[in-house]
Amino acid sequence: MQEGSKKLSCGILIVDANKNILMLHATGQSFWDLPKGTQDEGESTIETAVREVEEETGIKVDPSKCIELGWYEYNKFKDLFLFLLPVDEVDLSQLKCDSYFINGNGEELPEADAFKMIPIEKASSFMCQSMSRLYNSCLERDINIMLDRFKKAA
Repeated sequence: MQEGSKKLSCGILIVDANKNILMLHATGQSFWDLPKGTQDEGESTIETAVREVEEETGIKVDPSKCIELGWYEYNKFKDLFLFLLPVDEVDLSQLKCDSYFINGNGEELPEADAFKMIPIEKASSFMCQSMSRLYNSCLERDINIMLDRFKKAA
């Protein structure tokens, strides 16, 4: 990646059989987010996405079960590369974030402090402005298209 270029953040949108999407609460923020994070040098997009989901939720994802959604322009600092993982259900009580940051007071805190399954059609109201804009402009549509294709193929 060249200096001055955008970072790439990769993630997996985990959607259950009731069309609820897994979201995590960003510690210290008012919004909820999708499990995702910055690609390390030498990692493929799926390797980054799988690693980030495990770090942020504890879920071990089989990459072969993921459906590629693709590359999305996100904001002036980073773009997103996303995958979809249809699952039967998510046991929220088993989720734990093992990825930490240092806040302004020097405290080490988990990146996510809560988890929630949110209906696909309501998810954007929980997101930060830039994610909500992307979700409303094309991501929600893409999720629904791929879920329909997955259901027909199953």
